[in-house]
Amino acid sequence: MDKKGKSTRCMFFFHSQKLSKAKKKEESPLIKTFFCFLALFFSFTSLGQALILEELYKEGNLSSTFSDKKIGYFIGSFDPFHKGHEQLALLSLTTCDYVLVCPYWNGDSFHKKRTALTVRLAMVFKTFAHHERVIVTKWPPWKVQKMLTRPKTLESDTPQGEKEERAPAFSGTKFISILGSDAARTLKKLPKLQFKDGITIPQKFASHSYGNIMALPLSGFIVFQRNNEDLTFLKGNLSNRPILAILSYDPIQEISSTQIRKCLNKHQSIKSVVGDCVSELITSHKLYS
Repeated sequence: MDKKGKSTRCMFFFHSQKLSKAKKKEESPLIKTFFCFLALFFSFTSLGQALILEELYKEGNLSSTFSDKKIGYFIGSFDPFHKGHEQLALLSLTTCDYVLVCPYWNGDSFHKKRTALTVRLAMVFKTFAHHERVIVTKWPPWKVQKMLTRPKTLESDTPQGEKEERAPAFSGTKFISILGSDAARTLKKLPKLQFKDGITIPQKFASHSYGNIMALPLSGFIVFQRNNEDLTFLKGNLSNRPILAILSYDPIQEISSTQIRKCLNKHQSIKSVVGDCVSELITSHKLYS
């Protein structure tokens, strides 16, 4: 709000104080009601709102949101979603225009027993409820791919037996993977691994962690380092694509979902490492105990 607006409200406040002394019985309740309303108004209007992919589609705003934009792509089990995850997503906005957060879907060879998808989605939606540059979705991987990409070549141009590559559906869109250093190390050791190459998702992986990994064609990576660790061995690229940024994050938030589950199993407090909304979901669903 500009200085003029603040000055006007201050003058009104002091004038109201004088009136309240002169006509305390008549106007004091009215003034209190007015200022309560004013406080509520400014508190709500100052908050942003997360973008929901399904709503962008329904409103016809996918193209305007994604065209000529850098979109961070953040995937993981998020079981539970903690402050470290939140920090990585928000810090990535220094490099990206938006960050798309997608939990891994159903139980698979990565994690056979995950918390129900509906609960993990609720953790993500509630955490980013007021972050207007974070995009959330309940769409499965195949649907995300269908809406945000297109075939890179005509089907007739794809040699028989080869996997169909995907390209961004909107002009100038660049998808950027958000990775922790552990994942980057693993990827560097497996240069032939098809990781986030943007390949048409086979039916068997339509609602699977592998589907999340295949869904979008990536133009580069953001890698997060721990305690200023040496990442020179990465040599600035992963899977033949550039590392666009190496970012550091608060070591206080350096805790894994596995550690959190162990803490809860031992009835130890986790309030410092998960948001209030996530803590409430864990309690209400009696998770991890």
